[in-house]
Amino acid sequence: MSAMLLWGFGLVLLAGFLLFIELFVPSGGVIGLVAGVTAIAGVVFFWRESTMWGLSGTLGVLILGPCAVGFMLKVYPETYVGRKLILGGSKAEEEAFAAKVRARYERKNERSHLIGQTGTTVNACRPVGEVRIDGVRHEALAESGVIEAGVEVTVVSIVDNQIKIRPMQG
Repeated sequence: MSAMLLWGFGLVLLAGFLLFIELFVPSGGVIGLVAGVTAIAGVVFFWRESTMWGLSGTLGVLILGPCAVGFMLKVYPETYVGRKLILGGSKAEEEAFAAKVRARYERKNERSHLIGQTGTTVNACRPVGEVRIDGVRHEALAESGVIEAGVEVTVVSIVDNQIKIRPMQG
């Protein structure tokens, strides 16, 4: 076997080893990039040996390279590093997040009955302040401008769990 073939096989095998290392060392893809360059260098050595070896090496890298990357993407989330880097946690964390989202949605629905009701500003809304509706104080956002304290207001909408108000006309 000639030196060109040995270099070609050695570099392509090194590229495969580097791809394997990429699974366990978080490098932001740098090791994978070096593996790709190494594989290309190996193919160049195959081409320097002969056209047949060059075509075989090129097809091998073009077929096995994407297969190896696809396999890595399938295996990576199961590795220790993959579990730490990829979003998504334990079932308990996911359930806690879902409960938090549900609670926020329910709070928004609790406030939806306030739309159209009237109240009085407790302090100036510049643009955020407090308003008293049915004897209960709420934080509110002036729809536009500044609303002084003691002004009668109407609840216009609830956006992102924030009460939006405007002064009553008349």
